[in-house]
Amino acid sequence: MSSQEEIVARHKQEKKDLEKRAEKMRSFVPKKDKVGRLRVGEEIDALRKELLERHNEELKEAGIESKIEESAANAENMSLGGNAIYKEKKLSKQQEKRLRKQQVEAEREKQREAQRAAAAPSEGEKETKAMQMLMDSSGL
Repeated sequence: MSSQEEIVARHKQEKKDLEKRAEKMRSFVPKKDKVGRLRVGEEIDALRKELLERHNEELKEAGIESKIEESAANAENMSLGGNAIYKEKKLSKQQEKRLRKQQVEAEREKQREAQRAAAAPSEGEKETKAMQMLMDSSGL
């Protein structure tokens, strides 16, 4: 076995060991302990990041460049597993409804502003302008 193959095999084994360790860490935290789960998830993410950095450094030293991008992509996918459940909260139907309503209202307001900007001056604006000119000319 070449040194590159040994490095890659060792990295695979270390990833497996880390995943086993992560699963064990998660199992010790009670399901109802959200804060504990978040903390453990952050610890796991930190461990994964540390492992990835170490692996990338070893791969650079060994001259294996193509594996670095794959490792980085795998690490991104791995890191989503730890805390994804707790970081992304699903909106309730009522919250989704409110959000859609706000978006629709914002879109309507943009359309109104565009119409106002594109429209010719109204009768009131014309009258106000004429009055202002008369007042300016008479010195008031």
